[in-house]
Amino acid sequence: MLVVITSEDFHKNEISLIRQIIDSGLDFLHVRKPQASRKQMQEWLEKFDTAYRQKMMLHQHHDLAVDFNCLGVHFKEKDRKSEEAFFKEHLLELQKSGLKISTGFHDLETLREQSALYDYSFLSPVFTSISKKGYAGKSFELSDFDEKVVALGGMTSENINRVKQKGFNAIAVLGAVWLAANPLDSFLKIKNAYEKSYKSTSS
Repeated sequence: MLVVITSEDFHKNEISLIRQIIDSGLDFLHVRKPQASRKQMQEWLEKFDTAYRQKMMLHQHHDLAVDFNCLGVHFKEKDRKSEEAFFKEHLLELQKSGLKISTGFHDLETLREQSALYDYSFLSPVFTSISKKGYAGKSFELSDFDEKVVALGGMTSENINRVKQKGFNAIAVLGAVWLAANPLDSFLKIKNAYEKSYKSTSS
């Protein structure tokens, strides 16, 4: 599974680039716009046809995922820790509605304890982050792990094979795409490296 996370800000040509990236074979697009209002997010989603939105996981304004027939929603670590009983009830309601649910972890112990609740989970940072300064990579090694875990942090076309060797079965990229001079070309290079490394295994 190959995931791209959007940049935090809205920027020129983003809509066109996202359409091209999805058309080029992206599995899931994680829409992360932490400063966006509900109205801004709604207007942004309205610029995409349903086929594109069905590839999208929303990090904010989760109710819009149902309204716009998106693929699902993503929960931050902070979401999981607040009002735990209410959160689990809310999680089950979303899953019953047919949405995929993902979350993120930063340590293996918590990942092992909680990841079974989700369709898939991010584990980060695998390598030193490209988009976040001072976010140093950790030496994660997964073994005998049944849940789907997505490697995040410092992912480039050059280190994808190392991630597979560490036991991850999916990857997510952010900075390597959006900070590149040509985001589409960068995505295609990453996708090619991903397919070479993971071609013999299911994604």
